[in-house]
Amino acid sequence: MHPTNSRSSCCPSPQKPHRTAPNHSHRSLQQNPQQQQQQQQVSLVHQVQQQRQQQQQQQVGLVRQVQQQQQAVSCLWRRRRAQAANTLAGQAQQQQLLLLLQQQELTLAWAPGSRLHRHIGCCRSSVPRRHQLRFAATSPPVP
Repeated sequence: MHPTNSRSSCCPSPQKPHRTAPNHSHRSLQQNPQQQQQQQQVSLVHQVQQQRQQQQQQQVGLVRQVQQQQQAVSCLWRRRRAQAANTLAGQAQQQQLLLLLQQQELTLAWAPGSRLHRHIGCCRSSVPRRHQLRFAATSPPVP
């Protein structure tokens, strides 16, 4: 294999393939630092891109975690609100039932012929008149 062919394959664009070996080696030494610098820049760019991708993935993960937590909190909040509404509805129903029971008890107690009805009925007719007469005699006149 001819040496110029191997040299031309390592150089990106040789101007004259028939140059001598010392000249070509000197030229390749001048290009190597540039190539190294370019490679370093490319690798730095790749590193920066990888870091950005990792940061974006971390941010996406954090956003998803926050969204999941918010969903869990909102579900819990909805559940608690529903429980509170059910509790309030249950309490209201209990109060209504108690009122109905009390009304029924009162209607039964005040029914004609019951003990309470007879007792209150007899007191109603006689006690207030006696009280009115007694207090009217002892109370001072109202200005």
